[in-house]
Amino acid sequence: MNEHILLIDDEKLVLKMQGTYLSEHGYLCQTAKNADEALRLLSQQTFDLVLLDIRIPGRSGVELLKEIKERCPTTSVIMVTAVDDLETALECTSMGADDYIVKPFSAGRVIISVRNTLEKSRLFRENLANQNYLKKKVDEQTEKIKASQAVAMQQEKLAAIGQLAAGVAHEINNPVGFITSNLNTLQRYLERYDSFIDFFMGLDEGLPETIKENLKNQYRKLKIGLLREDSPGLIEECQEGAERIKTIVQGLKGFARTDEVKPSLTDINQCLESAINITWNEIKYKATIERDFGELSKILCYPQQLSQVFMNLLVNAAHAISEKGTISISTRCADDHIKITVTDTGCGIPPENQSKIFEPFFTTKEHGKGTGLGMSIAYDIIANHHGSIRFASEVGKGSTFVVQLPVETAVDC
Repeated sequence: MNEHILLIDDEKLVLKMQGTYLSEHGYLCQTAKNADEALRLLSQQTFDLVLLDIRIPGRSGVELLKEIKERCPTTSVIMVTAVDDLETALECTSMGADDYIVKPFSAGRVIISVRNTLEKSRLFRENLANQNYLKKKVDEQTEKIKASQAVAMQQEKLAAIGQLAAGVAHEINNPVGFITSNLNTLQRYLERYDSFIDFFMGLDEGLPETIKENLKNQYRKLKIGLLREDSPGLIEECQEGAERIKTIVQGLKGFARTDEVKPSLTDINQCLESAINITWNEIKYKATIERDFGELSKILCYPQQLSQVFMNLLVNAAHAISEKGTISISTRCADDHIKITVTDTGCGIPPENQSKIFEPFFTTKEHGKGTGLGMSIAYDIIANHHGSIRFASEVGKGSTFVVQLPVETAVDC
């Protein structure tokens, strides 16, 4: 028993008597003769209990009771008085006094009051601690449920987007095929036109001057030379655009594999290229992409899920760049794992936010522009693939995210 008790009374004999029999019962006692001395001691250490005489020099015990409860709300107080006054007792109780003892009193009465008060205080603290513990657990479970629900909703949205992407990719694929085929045919036709024009213009030696001049005028007027010069470049640009659309469609088809129920052997470099193609519209105005892809072994994984992780990293990197910057992507195969590194030259992550990056619902974006689930889902996906994701960041210089994936893995999904 190590409870500390402060005895406040202006009578030395009372203080000595109380201190003696409380010390004999294992309590650690200190004494004060007035309010100022009592408040000084209370500011220096914590007391479990105060025995306060209702009449002390300087101010009333009731006033001191109020001040003690304001300064030390967890400290119990027993009021001691020589007057059996019910009204005063009720007033003290309403202000937080735990008990009220009337002089003269026996040592046994004081010990019983002290024990009961300290026990009541102990039970109150335990009950409060239990309530706080239960509240914390309830809050934790509530957050887990909310996070699970949010992740489930996000996955449903992604599945819906995947289905939409599959439909769009299918609808685009056919007309792109027609365009590509027709452009190739048009290129062959123009080559024949060029040959015919060269042949026709070569006939002018045997023609009358009037006809030759008319032909030259029409050639200049219709800007045939410019058309012949520009046409191959125009067709080449259209072919490049059609090829670009084809690449994006292939990326969408890869992302749209939401019905995959088994992991498949996947080339991570190809998975990254697919992610770049799909997110290019978010990146092209903000950053240039620097690729440093190594020779990788294929790994057993869910490519659609990993594409989701890579897209998230790329979009976040682009959003971190205010004007123009660089996003560097490197891949390496080392021992039994593949290492993917994504580095940006953006604004960096403040130190106070770095511990929260993978927490559900944490976002630094404006309200309505981010769910705060992207990195949390990415973390779960990598963990389910028995991999790891970590990062380093410096404000004003940028961030680097490193994903490691086992070469041989069974995926928990």
